[in-house]
Amino acid sequence: MTNLIPTEGHQRPSVLFFTDTTDCRAFTNIDNLVTRGFISLYPNPFDDQINIQSEEPITEISLRSIEGVEVGHWMMDKDTQVHIQLSENLAQGIYFGTVYNRFVHTTFKLIHE
Repeated sequence: MTNLIPTEGHQRPSVLFFTDTTDCRAFTNIDNLVTRGFISLYPNPFDDQINIQSEEPITEISLRSIEGVEVGHWMMDKDTQVHIQLSENLAQGIYFGTVYNRFVHTTFKLIHE
């Protein structure tokens, strides 16, 4: 959220930060779970499969290498749980997975082992 605050005749943006703690949970069954808002992704680090859960239907998933090269892209419209089987020739390293639903998009840092 950005507000404009006048300072000596100039407009200066001020940024407010909020932390949503309404969805904090203790997970005991799922190792290495990453949760942001209402989207969960596991395991992380991953080997050959990524599991994604969302309270709202997932519309799109994008996987990019650390260099920004898209290595996977999936479109969907009604799934709240998705299991993605990844290619065996996906190089080990750091990736960024972006998950979209109708309300938000969230990017996760992922490690492929």
